[in-house]
Parts: sequence; C-alpha cells; structure tokens
Amino acid sequence: MPRKCYTNTHCTALDGNRPIGSKGIDLKTNVLVLLAILVAITAPVGWYFAQNALQQAQNSQIAQLRADLDELARKNRDLTIDMNALTQRFQGLFGVPRPDLGETCQPMTNPLLKALVKTENVGPIRVTMLEPAILSLRQVFRNVKIFEPELYARINTAGSLCVRHIRGRPGSVSTHAYGLSVDLNIDGKLDTLGDGKTQLG
Repeated sequence: MPRKCYTNTHCTALDGNRPIGSKGIDLKTNVLVLLAILVAITAPVGWYFAQNALQQAQNSQIAQLRADLDELARKNRDLTIDMNALTQRFQGLFGVPRPDLGETCQPMTNPLLKALVKTENVGPIRVTMLEPAILSLRQVFRNVKIFEPELYARINTAGSLCVRHIRGRPGSVSTHAYGLSVDLNIDGKLDTLGDGKTQLG
C-alpha cells in the first residue's frame, strides 16, 4: 500500500491508518503512564502507614506516662513525693519539655508531653497541667471542699505550668516545667520556698 513519509521515522499509510512504526512509542508511553499512576497511588498509602506508625509510637509513650503517674499516685497517698526523682524519671522517659530551657516561662514544645497539657477548672482554681495531674488535683480539692470548706474558699493559685529550669540551677528541670506542680496561696499569701515551714490550714 502506498505511504507518505513526513520524517525518516514517521510514515503514514495513504488510507489514514495509524503511523507505521509508532507501536514502540505507544508502549513506552503506556508504561510511563502506568508508573505515574502507581506512584500516585502508593505514595499516599506509604505516607499513611508512616504516620500511623508514628502515632502508635506516641500513643504508647503517652500510655506509659499515664501509667507512671497512676503508679506514683498509688505509692504516695501520704503526699510525700521525691520531686527530684520524679523529674529525673520523666526526663529519662520523655526528654525535656523543650530543649532551650531558660530563666523565664516558655511554651512546651515536647510533642508527647504537649499532647497531655490541658487548661481546666479543678475546683477553686483554674490550672494548666498534664491531664493526669489535673484529674488527681481535682479529686484533692473535692476532698478539701468536703472536709475543709472554709479553707477551700480561701485557696488561690500563683501558677502551674512554667517551662523553665529551676532558678539558680541551669540545666535542672522544674516540676512546673512538666506541668506536674501548682503553687497555691491562702488569702493571697504564698508560702516561702525553702524556709522549712508551711502554711497552717
């Protein structure tokens, strides 16, 4: 059958059929399109599984944090807690609340701890702390309200979460930095730190 040629590699039959010698080109195009489709399909799937694995790891660490706090509360029902040991335990498990602790309060950046930080009313005051600590503190104030209603009405706060190192001790992490402590005052008067005394009430 006669044919006309536009280039050395592209000839068309006079009856208008597809170009002679284009089969190889079509096959290559089809393969490239198939590869592009596979990449478009598998890339989101891979991203999903990677994110899912990361979320599961974070959930596991958060569950361990909650279990440690529950165990600590069980062992220390007399409210005698070694706060230095507690912060060392937290630092070993979860790292510091943020890498650049300074003299002033800063936002928490540790993603595992940050996910547990809540701001809620716990009775007479509003605090920003780790959720397990909030649950414990709320129960404490329920008991105070029942057994010491006069004292309950006089309680206020001087702050809770404060991400910084202990003043005068660079490198040391305060329990306030982990959202585990709250400063309370009675009638607006805060107990003096380090004087070996406590407020009567």
